[in-house]
Amino acid sequence: MVEIEGEHRFEAAKDALWQALFDPATLRAALPAFESLERIDEDTYELVAFVEVRGFWGRFRG
Repeated sequence: MVEIEGEHRFEAAKDALWQALFDPATLRAALPAFESLERIDEDTYELVAFVEVRGFWGRFRG
């Protein structure tokens, strides 16, 4: 499970933002650590990400 905290306000229509949040191509462009992101069904995505934190790195699938 991933928890995201914080707040940011966007100057855009809600519908446009929701569409972008659920578009794999938009998410890949916004999050460069994502090597691949594939929509499996309406509520499920498969993700491969390469993450490096202070000298430790790894490739994660989920």
